[in-house]
Amino acid sequence: MKIKKYIATSMKDGKDQVLRELGEDAVILSTRTTPNPQGGQIVEIVAAIDDNVGSKTSQKSNQILEKKKFIETTKAQQLSAKSTVTNVSDASSQALSKEVSDIKKMLFEVADLVKYKYTGNHTPILTKLHKALIDNEVSEEIALKITSKINALDIANNPKEAVFEARNTLIEDIETSQSIEKSNKRQVILFVGSTGGGKTTSLVKIAVICRLVLNANILIVSADAYKVGGIEQLQTYSSIASIPFVAAYSTDELREIVDRELDRDFIFVDTTGKNHKSPEFISYLRDCADAALPEKIFLIQPATTNKKTFKKVISDLSVIKPSSIILTKVDEAETLGGILSTLKEFKIPISYITTGQKVPDDIEPVDLHKLARLVLPDSLMK
Repeated sequence: MKIKKYIATSMKDGKDQVLRELGEDAVILSTRTTPNPQGGQIVEIVAAIDDNVGSKTSQKSNQILEKKKFIETTKAQQLSAKSTVTNVSDASSQALSKEVSDIKKMLFEVADLVKYKYTGNHTPILTKLHKALIDNEVSEEIALKITSKINALDIANNPKEAVFEARNTLIEDIETSQSIEKSNKRQVILFVGSTGGGKTTSLVKIAVICRLVLNANILIVSADAYKVGGIEQLQTYSSIASIPFVAAYSTDELREIVDRELDRDFIFVDTTGKNHKSPEFISYLRDCADAALPEKIFLIQPATTNKKTFKKVISDLSVIKPSSIILTKVDEAETLGGILSTLKEFKIPISYITTGQKVPDDIEPVDLHKLARLVLPDSLMK
């Protein structure tokens, strides 16, 4: 295997260098961004390529190109024939339909080859792992890093060890934060998030746990004056749990409540959930943070969110500097690979996950190994 380090002014420039020297089959093993003494930043990329990959990949590429050429030629011939023939018999129609069906099948085969283009030189176990990662929306870069590491450790033919190592590598850069603990100092905790993410329910679950387990003196504050019925809903929850509740209809009222309630162990502040792309929403959250001066800001995000949206929400709300994430609706999510990939990229800790609506049962401190098993289940070890 040939391994080489590249220094560039940007990730794009670095990848272009790798492509020029090692070719499109090169595997990026690691990337690191560091300050440039002359100003700006520099990117360090470590890439590798198997000495035997080039010839094998070239053969596969030729096969794909030949299939594509055959498909295009056949399709052109069929379109030409169809335009010149006006009266086609039932038998001819059936034959044409079968040919079109065959072409579609070949196109799907080509698409599959492109999607899993790096699996041709893998062992059956690595191929299965790589497909599982990609199908679970893990980024291509992370999937290649995982399979390359397993191959380098010489465990590519041991399914149990390979899956175990893949899980560890998948979560190795994801940060976690501890569950809430009672201290001698009062803690103000702000709950923020987009609409429908489970923010209010998560707040109630944590509040009830703190009351029952920590025997804490808690006040719940609703700053959600925008949502119809939002205050009433939280007030009902608080009443059932026998936790004091107060509503703040402005950030000035929120500031007054926080300044007044000094004898509490915790003050949990529920904010309104709105479109994360709205400048007004961002301004509102900033005002709430300035008024409450929280020790923690929990960003509540549903696991059912697609990777692109999940990434955009974290990016947009990073201006209020959330302390950690509460990942909700994990039980409803089809895939978690995109979520884990995003958490590795943004380095924002995750503290809790929720798996249902029951209060306070369906919430627990995050277990990254549990999330990794949802992406790479035990069935891959067989």
